Amino acid sequence: MKEKLSFVFFLCVVLGIGTPAFSQQGRIYISPNNDGVQDQLEVPLSITDKRYIKEWQFIVENESNDVVRRIGNKISHPEKLTFKNFFNRLFAEKKGVDVPNSVIWDGSLDSGEIAPDGLYFYYLTATDDNGNVSTTKHYEVVVDNTPPVVNLAQPVSDDDKIFGEGRKQEFNVEQFGSQEELWTGSFLDTAGTAVRSFTWKSDSPASFSWDGRDDQGVPVADGVYSYNITATDLAGNRAPLTQIANIIYSAEKPSTNILINGSRYFSPNGDTVQDTMLFDVTIPMGSGAAAASSGTGAVAGAVAGAVAGAVAAGNRLVHWKIDIANTYGTVVRTFSGEDNPPVVLFFDGTDDNGNILPNGSYQAIITAGYSNGYETPVLRSPIFVLDTEAPSAVVRSDSAIFSPDGDGRLDTLKIYQEASLEKEWKGEIVDSNGRVVRTYIFGGLPSESFLWEGLDSQGRLCDDGTYTYRLSSTDQAGNKGQALSQPFELNTGTTEVILTVQPSVFSPNGDGVQDAVVLTPVIKSKSGIASYDLHIKDATGTTVKTFSGTGSLPARISWNGLSDSGERCGDGTYSAILETVSKNGSMAKTLSQPFTMDTVAPEVSVSTEYLLFSPDGDGNKDVVNFTVDSSFEEKWIGRIESASGSLVQELVWEGKAQSFQWDGTNDSGNLVEDGRYKLTISSQDAAGNKAVATISGL
Repeated sequence: MKEKLSFVFFLCVVLGIGTPAFSQQGRIYISPNNDGVQDQLEVPLSITDKRYIKEWQFIVENESNDVVRRIGNKISHPEKLTFKNFFNRLFAEKKGVDVPNSVIWDGSLDSGEIAPDGLYFYYLTATDDNGNVSTTKHYEVVVDNTPPVVNLAQPVSDDDKIFGEGRKQEFNVEQFGSQEELWTGSFLDTAGTAVRSFTWKSDSPASFSWDGRDDQGVPVADGVYSYNITATDLAGNRAPLTQIANIIYSAEKPSTNILINGSRYFSPNGDTVQDTMLFDVTIPMGSGAAAASSGTGAVAGAVAGAVAGAVAAGNRLVHWKIDIANTYGTVVRTFSGEDNPPVVLFFDGTDDNGNILPNGSYQAIITAGYSNGYETPVLRSPIFVLDTEAPSAVVRSDSAIFSPDGDGRLDTLKIYQEASLEKEWKGEIVDSNGRVVRTYIFGGLPSESFLWEGLDSQGRLCDDGTYTYRLSSTDQAGNKGQALSQPFELNTGTTEVILTVQPSVFSPNGDGVQDAVVLTPVIKSKSGIASYDLHIKDATGTTVKTFSGTGSLPARISWNGLSDSGERCGDGTYSAILETVSKNGSMAKTLSQPFTMDTVAPEVSVSTEYLLFSPDGDGNKDVVNFTVDSSFEEKWIGRIESASGSLVQELVWEGKAQSFQWDGTNDSGNLVEDGRYKLTISSQDAAGNKAVATISGL
């Protein structure tokens, strides 16, 4: 049982003087509703007089000055005065009525009813045995049994209870209520601890917004909160608990990303080769608020039952969109949804109406929104290329027949070719059975012409017969294109001996790569060889090396670049003449194709101003610049590799290697992970000489 509380005032009445010794300061408020709080008014009494107190009264009046309650005591006398009782009273001991230490008004009227809410006045009167009367001043007491009233608007949906970022940086509270001495609104965590409080004094509670900060101005932790508002009026009436539960504060900013999976070139032409563009998509579903540990207390109990459902809602994805835009920024295709974003997006190259888009460059643009109000920044994929146009080329030979027999007439076949610019072209000599006997690899643009000396890829003379030249390429989008020449004939006729050379360029520098040139005699005479002389001549026609012998010709004659005197011959163009005498006495002479000695290696140097850079788009060291200088070669290759050796990006130059800058992307255009990288620039010329320049620790 709660102890009943009351307001207590001391009233002192001095009869004959009539001036109270105590004055009440302001109004007193009571709420006689038996709730144990300010249920009654208690007034301590002290009445002093030189004689005897015959009567005292505690009187309560309403605002109309009507007496509504009397509490008191007085001396009782017989209604009839007789001779006998006159003398009894005359000689009786004089004494006054009992005066209690205090008087209590419980808010009831003389009728027994509880006084209506309103302002009342109370005072005390006392009368002594001489008929002197003293009255205190009137004091005010307010009877108030009406509790404070508040109307707190509940959010329309659960999404309206989630805030923390972007367009929902604040949680709006809409409320109004009765005017009270003090209203207190508090945001509480799941343990029932108030993290932020608002007060309204001598006023009604106003609507406001909470920015998710505590009373010290520090952002609260992500989680579930509730809002309570209450007031206790001057009479001790307390407003019923009014609450918004399951408010979720989330400062989470999920990160989206979209990367190209594979090549950034595709050709939606229905040939099943690179028909679609694949994207790796990162659109988080949202982490949700952290689950609360079980708390104690009334507030924790009120919240705990709904925490599980609130946590499940959390900060969740509410919409996402991926636009495909052309180079003019026009959106040509849109993928969107409210949930279940794709992990891999397949784009078939069509617009929203199903029509194939024109060839050109495009970009994917990704955005997403979350229930806490956060809208992700617009993020763009690397540029990708839609290309349905196949590589094109035209080829032809300068003759329908040739005879690589070393007689100086039609010893080679000249092939002319024109082609579109691609990453790489491949040329092939194909025999009548469709077998490839010789392969050439060209760069982005094949050479305008080249000579075929009738040798296969191993340096052997091909058989007489009909051949075709084929030039083909597969572009980066998977489109294939080729061109075929008219058939041409290789015919060595009755030639008895033919001399082939392999390789056509060599470098006798002792590095183990193409250190010698191999001359291979091809004997067509059935009579056999009695003797031979092979003379290697320089560009002036001077013989620098001679090989002679009797009997059968060797299958191979290797020359290491030394002259007959044992000195190293100089770089330059050479040729070989083979003279034979057959066993039947006939003589034959054949001339090889020219070949080249080249011992000069390619040269390259590379440098950079700094090794640490951050391609984050802030304008500060977003790229690393490489200054490159090189000799003129057929091909230079630049490779950027990760610390594990994985290829990140490859660059190819024809002629001279060029200076360039790296923006931290790979061949697909995706930004690589943070870490160390290495750049290597290298070239190997036709003679096998190599050059390498490296920058490590990027």
